[in-house]
Amino acid sequence: MSRGAEAVWPKGVPGSKATQLRTKRDAAYWVAEAAAREQKAAEKAAAKAAAKAAREAAEAARPKKPRREKEQRRTTVPLPANRDEITVACTRDFLVDPPAAGAENTVPAWAQPPPQAAPIPVPAGLEG
Repeated sequence: MSRGAEAVWPKGVPGSKATQLRTKRDAAYWVAEAAAREQKAAEKAAAKAAAKAAREAAEAARPKKPRREKEQRRTTVPLPANRDEITVACTRDFLVDPPAAGAENTVPAWAQPPPQAAPIPVPAGLEG
């Protein structure tokens, strides 16, 4: 069992010359490290480009379905001039005769207030 500084710091006392030599790197190490990083990035980019080219080739080789044209549901026809010639009851009821000129803002009879009843006679002396 070790005693002293080796018991606390088995890899060496921080700040000591031996520790500094172990952690210190020279310029050649960092140049090699940067070159390795760049090479790894270039390989990754090449692999990505190859995968993209393969994907595009597979897409080009895949048979395409012909585009389906949208079919028109029905042809439109103008409504007949006579309302009674329309066979669809809902449409026929919707197409009511136009109101008379100037009558578009009149209130229909069903929406008129009820007529006023004759006033109740009040005996003389109670009016008031």
